[in-house]
Amino acid sequence: MEKYKQFEENNPDFVNAAENGNLNACFMLSCTYLGMNEEIGTDLFNEQRAIYWAEKCLASGTEEGLCYYAEVLNMAGYLNQKMGFFDNNVYDCYLKARDTILKLENSSIDSDRWKNIYMEIELNLGWLLVNKESYNYDPDDAKSHFSNVYS
Repeated sequence: MEKYKQFEENNPDFVNAAENGNLNACFMLSCTYLGMNEEIGTDLFNEQRAIYWAEKCLASGTEEGLCYYAEVLNMAGYLNQKMGFFDNNVYDCYLKARDTILKLENSSIDSDRWKNIYMEIELNLGWLLVNKESYNYDPDDAKSHFSNVYS
């Protein structure tokens, strides 16, 4: 049995809460599967499961769900980049995260919260472009992401 299935079977209340729309539970499951849960560590790393639970957040149609979704995509992109993956999937992950977080510009979500996530995404996009020579982007593309952080 895959580790994630065993984990979910051993934590039915948590999983049921997430399945029933508890955004905090969905987000925590995403973080667990990205290896961000300090108590569990990286034993359950499963990016597909992390994205599955993040998409549950997105499916809620709420501003909080959008925020969690963008945050998980950014973390997934960052972890892939940290592991040495500099491909279009990582780039697309960051773009989806950025497009999602920008929808919260005029929302009730605390502006510091969504702006911090936005700045992390822009920095990650900039570093991705700097570190990946095979992208056929103008070097100014990376600079524009960095300058978005400081503007």
